[in-house]
Amino acid sequence: MSRTDNDSVSAVESWTSQAFSFSGICFAVFAGLWGAFALGAMESRVLQDTVGPIGWTAAFVGLLGVARELDGVWSRRVAGAFASLGLVGASVTAVGNLLELTGVVDTLPAFVDALQALLLAGIVLGFLAVAVGVVRASGSSTRLALLLAAPPLVFLVNVVRVASLGSTTPTWGPFVLATCQAIALLGIGYVLRVQAEPAAALEQGASQTTE
Repeated sequence: MSRTDNDSVSAVESWTSQAFSFSGICFAVFAGLWGAFALGAMESRVLQDTVGPIGWTAAFVGLLGVARELDGVWSRRVAGAFASLGLVGASVTAVGNLLELTGVVDTLPAFVDALQALLLAGIVLGFLAVAVGVVRASGSSTRLALLLAAPPLVFLVNVVRVASLGSTTPTWGPFVLATCQAIALLGIGYVLRVQAEPAAALEQGASQTTE
């Protein structure tokens, strides 16, 4: 990344890790709701369909924070473009499902479903583009790159599951996959927070030296 020679992610602002952490919490709630659905304690899936996109919206906010720190103009632009597409798709989906959940609208417009394609593209292409950019920036960020690659891989597993078995088969499938997403996103937030601490300490020491 472009702002430090020692660690490719040390300059990422704290809000980036917080966005991923919030996203992970959303997916932990998402997993719990699917667990309740699998046990028959909940019949409606509208709430899950709202919490999930909110979690993705926060994740894309964090992803944009990482993308803008990548080395190379093209790496930043490509990763940022895919992450931005995902953010648009996720936020529109979240708002639309929230309006449906609260009864403001009975049926969502067709364009909302069409914009979900942006969410799907952002999950796969956005996360993978940033993961590749992190690897190219510094070998010390391999752990972060692997965590960034986890959400799209889990998502693709879910796509295969839904295409072959159906959206709720097996009933515990969404719970397990959502739990994996929560762990990955919380892990990203943790790694970003830990790797940002040395930079913050270094900047504080430098400021004290110049005073």
